Amino acid sequence: MELPSIQVNHADRLFACRQKVEGAVYEIIFSERLMEFSAAEIAMAVADIADDYILSIAKQKSATHKSGGLVIELGLRRQEAP
Repeated sequence: MELPSIQVNHADRLFACRQKVEGAVYEIIFSERLMEFSAAEIAMAVADIADDYILSIAKQKSATHKSGGLVIELGLRRQEAP
């Protein structure tokens, strides 16, 4: 399914991104090459890696406090993993 183009600051951008990457994440979680680990272990590892990445962005002082919640400025260009 091809998603319509979404403006950079549009509220549905994260949802559209999730739709694009969800299949690839499920392929990783249920990969036969990783059968020595359970699907739950793999999902937790993927979440942990994503969490580490978000924390590294926050450490780079890209995080701002706004309206009582943490807002992380992710930018549009892909960054290399730390």
